[in-house]
Amino acid sequence: MNIDDLKATWQQYDQKLQASQTLSQRIIESIIAEKSQSRLSRVQNHFTVGCFILLLWLMISIAILTGNPFDYQNSYEYVPVVLLALSLVAMLVLLGKAIIELKEIDLSQTNLAKALKQVINVYSKPRKFLKYAFIMMFSAGLLFPLSFLPRKLNHSTMAEALTNTAGPMAISIILFYITHKFGALEDVAGKRFKQYLHELEEMNAVSKELY
Repeated sequence: MNIDDLKATWQQYDQKLQASQTLSQRIIESIIAEKSQSRLSRVQNHFTVGCFILLLWLMISIAILTGNPFDYQNSYEYVPVVLLALSLVAMLVLLGKAIIELKEIDLSQTNLAKALKQVINVYSKPRKFLKYAFIMMFSAGLLFPLSFLPRKLNHSTMAEALTNTAGPMAISIILFYITHKFGALEDVAGKRFKQYLHELEEMNAVSKELY
């Protein structure tokens, strides 16, 4: 076998190796794209359900503000409900916008890394505001029982009024603790998307080194 035959054989082997590497890369990309799409669908469903729940609470807040079922006499008594309503409106706008933008992202496109970066960027926007909205909601939950304290003082002793007010406030604190303790606000989906992107970038880096 002469030098030309060796070169031809090596070129054939190199072409087969590159074809095998390309096939493996496409299979891995397909797996990552499938996992990412599954996670994205769940996020969209969660956001949609979240919007309906927020809308329900917003309607209740509006009904309280307009109908005054608690017979509020002073403007400061409305503060907890106003805080709640504002946080609900902000979250509804952010979630609605995120749902629309996420639907426009196609994870089956050629540049999967770019699509994943878009998903992470869109998904992170409402998540950034979530902690502030949660603080506003928690504050509203604490202030709501306090808004009834003045009228309770008119019909009962200081000790009785404070005891009756402390109970609902304690419930709000306990709910906040449970929510935080069990990771209800933990960004699981965001971590998964970043993990998929990291796996894809690692695979592309290895592929470049081989070529």
